[in-house]
Parts: sequence; C-alpha cells; structure tokens
Amino acid sequence: MVDKIDSGGLDITDELIAERRSGKPGQTPEDMTPWMRTVAGRIDVINLWVGRITCLLLLPVIFAMVYEVVARKLFIAPTLWAYEVSRMFAGTLFMLGAGYALMRGVHIRADFLYRHWPVRTQATVDALLYLIFYFPAMLFFFWVSADYTAGAWISGERSMDTTMMAPLAPARTAMPLGAFFLILQGISELLKSFHNMGPARQRRFLMAMPVYVVLLAVIFLGTFAPQTAPVGEFWSTVISGTGLSGIAPEWIGVIMIGVMLFAIFVGFPISFTLVFLGFTFGAWGFGGKLVFYLQTFQFNNVMLEQTLAAVPLFVFMGILMEQAGLMERLFAAVQLMLSRTRGALYLAVMFVSTIFAAATGIVGASVTILGIMAAKTMNRSGYNVRLAAGTITAGGTLGILIPPSIMLVVMGPVLEVPVTDLFAAAIVPGILLASLYAAYALFRCWLDPALGPILPPEAQPRTSPYYWLEAVTVLSLYAGPNQQDSISRISGTSFSWDSYRPRLWWHLRSARFSSAGRHPPRVPDAGRLAPLF
Repeated sequence: MVDKIDSGGLDITDELIAERRSGKPGQTPEDMTPWMRTVAGRIDVINLWVGRITCLLLLPVIFAMVYEVVARKLFIAPTLWAYEVSRMFAGTLFMLGAGYALMRGVHIRADFLYRHWPVRTQATVDALLYLIFYFPAMLFFFWVSADYTAGAWISGERSMDTTMMAPLAPARTAMPLGAFFLILQGISELLKSFHNMGPARQRRFLMAMPVYVVLLAVIFLGTFAPQTAPVGEFWSTVISGTGLSGIAPEWIGVIMIGVMLFAIFVGFPISFTLVFLGFTFGAWGFGGKLVFYLQTFQFNNVMLEQTLAAVPLFVFMGILMEQAGLMERLFAAVQLMLSRTRGALYLAVMFVSTIFAAATGIVGASVTILGIMAAKTMNRSGYNVRLAAGTITAGGTLGILIPPSIMLVVMGPVLEVPVTDLFAAAIVPGILLASLYAAYALFRCWLDPALGPILPPEAQPRTSPYYWLEAVTVLSLYAGPNQQDSISRISGTSFSWDSYRPRLWWHLRSARFSSAGRHPPRVPDAGRLAPLF
C-alpha cells in the first residue's frame, strides 16, 4: 500500500525547471549586511502581498467563464462583458504576479552548467547577468509601457474586439506596475547575490555600482531624451568604427541565438533573457525606440489574449486536485486492482500520470508526489530502480502533451493556430505515447520477471472469485442495449455454471454410485450458494 504523503512538506525543487524556493518570504540570512537584509526582506514581503492580492483576480475570471457558459448553453443568451472581463483580469494576473514568481524562484530556467558551480560562482554569475540583462531590460520596458499606458488613459482608448468597446487603460496599467515590482524584486535578488558571493567580491561590486548606475542612466537618457544626453552620435560612431553596422540581419540573428543559448545554459531565467535579447538585438538591427514600442505592443497583445485565460484556471484546478489527495487514492486503487499482475506498479504509474495529465495539463507538484509514493512502494516490492525511475519520469512528461495542455494553450496564439486543432492533433499521440511507455515496461517484465515481481500475498487485497466477470458487467453499463444484453447473458451463464457445478458433480457421482450398488453421497447444502447472491 502507498504511504500517506504530506504534500505541504515536500521539497519539490527541480533544478532543470524552476528553483522553487521553499523558505519563508522576507526571511534573510542572519549574517547578511544589516541594510541589505532590511531592504531585501521588505521587498520580499511587498511582493508576497502583491502576489496574494493578485491571486484574488482569479475569482472574477472564474465567475465570468462560468456565467458565460451557463448563459450561452442553457439560456442561449451570450454576453459581451464575459469576454472582456476574463481576458483583462487574466492579463492583469499574469503581469502583476511576475514579481511574486521571481521572489518564489519559479521562473523557468535550464541551469545545466549553473548547478554544478560553487555557491560563490553562482552568485557572481547571477549578479553579472542581473546587471547586464535584467535591469536594462526591465527599466526600458517600464518606461515604454508607462508611456504606452499614459496614452491610453489620456485618449480614452477602447477595445475594438467587441461592440462593448471596453476601456483598455485599466488593464494596460498592469504592464508598468508589473515591471515596477519586477525591478523591486530584482534589487532584492541582486543583494542576495552580493551576500552569497563573499565579502571580497561583494566589496568590488559595491564599488562599481555608482559607475554602473551612471552608465545605465546615460544609455537610458540617450535613448529616450537624446537632447539631455547626446550619446547617439557617439554610439553610432562606435558601431561604425567597429564594423557592427555592416553586419547583415541574418548574422545578427545567429549572434543572438548564440548569446541566448549561453544565457540559458548558465541558468538565468529564460523570460528575462528573451526580453533583454529582444530589446538589444532589435535595436541593433532596426533602431532602438521603434523596437521598444513594438515589443511593448506585443506584450500588450499577449497579455490580453483571451485564450491564455485558461492557463491560470488549469493551474488552479491542478492545485485543487493535488490538495484533495486524489492522486494518492487513485494510485492506491489502481495498485490494488492490478496487484496480481507482473509489473503492476509500472501500469499504475502510467495510468495515474495519464489521467492527471488529461485533468490538469501541467507537470507540477502532483507528479512529484506520485514519484515519491510510487518509488517507495516499488522499492519495497523489489522493482528495478532504473526502470521505476524511467517510468515515473516518462509519466511526468505526459502533462504537456495530452489535452488539455497548458503548453498547447500557449502555442495556439503564438502559432496562430486554433487551440482546439492542437488538442485534436495531440490527443492520439499522447495516448499512444502513454501506451508505448506501459507496453515497454510490461515487455521488459515479461523478458525479465525480476524487474517487476508480483506483489507479495500480504500486500494483495481479498477479491471476489468473480472479479473479472464483475468488472465486465460494470463496463457493460457503458455499452449499447444489444451489447448489454449479450454481456448479461454470458455473465449470468458463467455465474450459474459456477453456482450449480457442485450439484452437477453430485448427480454424476450419484449415478456412478447407484450403478455400483452403493449409497450416493449427500446433497450439497444450498446455503453455501447464498453468499453468491
């Protein structure tokens, strides 16, 4: 049987996906410099409360979605406001929650090299990338999005997607606010990196900070207020002198891909890396101010994409199912159902992974819980460690493929393909992949029974001798009338044959004893058949 898992006490860190810090927000090392500790702790608490308040924006999204479905399907009375409310609140939730996500360490990162470095090296690389990539990109985005939002408030810009023509300025305000909270949290992360790199390196970085601030201010003013800091001509002279202006756009793209791969492999969050590269290389190839406004316009379009409103709803559903303990109970039920099958736990892992992949569309803590409890049960049952780990890992990947999948929801607007088409195209490959995983595990167990032995007798439940007939009878409820009648006749005949088999055997023995002149055996007690009915 599976052990009771406390999902709240699990360390669900995955260094290849997200850092997922489990510490209490605002809690900083005691040996940290006092002023750094105060600033970092207060910024963490601010973003904690921003995240908590932002989570409440999910309620109007749920209400608008449910109301629209009920009104449209039951009363044939579709609304205009549900579309606008759902996409604007979901977009606001997406932007305002970015700082909280950075504080929690859940921004996607692929730290193949980073995680093997010493802590001091990690902190140094983090500080450099924050100073080179993060702060310039966030500062430029904050300024451009604030200007873009101010224009919407002044002109009273309205949406042209529906006849309701909802005002866009309130939702668009989330962009500069989100960038502001990201800049704040970036300061906290930079101070933590200073602390982790050691006193000597920390002193050098702090001495260089005034020069960095001045240089960043000059670049910023030269971009948005060239009359204040006329560095445009100087910058153009430098680019022309180095020959960078003569590089073809194709080669600029190649260089950008190389820088992107480097930044990703050293473990910097992918989202911030892409924002910075978009600003920098776009300005290099097409000019600065135009690219900054185009990228902000693209941010606005993605933020207000109504299809992406499904993403927080899927995440919310997955968290509810995880907290309800449905995965543990489903795994225990499947494990008991297949307890007499060789490699049963492999099938149980794949079955539960497939069901939850289709139910939540995410790969999160629920899969981690499944791995922990399945690994314990497999180890106790003598299962092969390598095959068990491979099965658990393979089952965890199904969440991004089997519809409804968050990855497909995000891909739809980007590829300009209907999400329903992506769902229809992915369901067969997803189920086929899960079936191939399960078939491979069973085939390996058939070749080598030691890989997945049958559960010991004490771990097997007591089942009825008519287990398979009962299962077939229950499944027949989902068949058509003719199929139900046929299955019922076969099941009834099987029950009758097994019930009256002792009496038939008595009649045969009685005839043999009578022919030999001996007394026939006593008629079997009909009461023994009562439990069957």
